[in-house]
Amino acid sequence: MKLWILAWALPTLAFAYSPTSQNNCTSLDLRNESLGEVRNQKDVAWCYAFTGADMLGHTFGAREKMSAADMAIGYNQTRVGLFVRWLD
Repeated sequence: MKLWILAWALPTLAFAYSPTSQNNCTSLDLRNESLGEVRNQKDVAWCYAFTGADMLGHTFGAREKMSAADMAIGYNQTRVGLFVRWLD
């Protein structure tokens, strides 16, 4: 079953990529006061949760930091999160 999923997903991902000329690329530094300080996730493998929480907080103008733990737990309980864990 896992091989079938990979056989279906890989061509989809490969054709979704389109190369960009180096002349069309510009540097963009997002380290500024609008996103706040970088949070250290230490040994927790929740980089997606820290990023998602910071982006949601920035998008909705939250005064306090959003919880990366809530993001991770919420994501891991979705069908996508369960599917990704099943692949491992």
